[in-house]
Amino acid sequence: RATPVAVQTADLCKQIGAGGGVAGGLSVGGGGFCWGGDSWGQLGDSSHEARTLPGPIGDPRSFSAIAVGTAHACALTAGGEAYCWGPNWSGQIGDGTHGYSNARYTPVRAAAGMTFASLALGGYHSCGLTSGRTAYCWGANGSGQPGDRTLEERDTPAPVSTAMRFASLRRGDSHTSDR
Repeated sequence: RATPVAVQTADLCKQIGAGGGVAGGLSVGGGGFCWGGDSWGQLGDSSHEARTLPGPIGDPRSFSAIAVGTAHACALTAGGEAYCWGPNWSGQIGDGTHGYSNARYTPVRAAAGMTFASLALGGYHSCGLTSGRTAYCWGANGSGQPGDRTLEERDTPAPVSTAMRFASLRRGDSHTSDR
């Protein structure tokens, strides 16, 4: 569209994010919702049907933040647990699996045992920032996206190889940066 259009949802939105073919948001009450394409579970509701209007994801949890990548999404609980859904070709879901047969059509716990203060999702990689300001990344690594000094895909979080502490993370399709 050449001009902005209001998002049509019955709930008051507190956050919205957009990726390559999907958008997501959170209601003031913490409910997650998505709209757009859904060929690989991007909407998180197991429907496999694209939506032109926001609809709830298939998880009753209350979330405090949402991040959207090119085709996958993740949300954080108030306790910092990450839940992700969508295609998992490169391990970007962070549940220890990867590949075309491992798409996640509803939210699954990512980075088990870890908690994050924020998330940033790229093309096919994901990053989380801990409350201690340490960055961890996982997923595609053809261009060094996880920052772990390798080119190996990661299906679980790997610490970014630096002694620096991060204030925040920003994402691009094939890179992640700090601010």
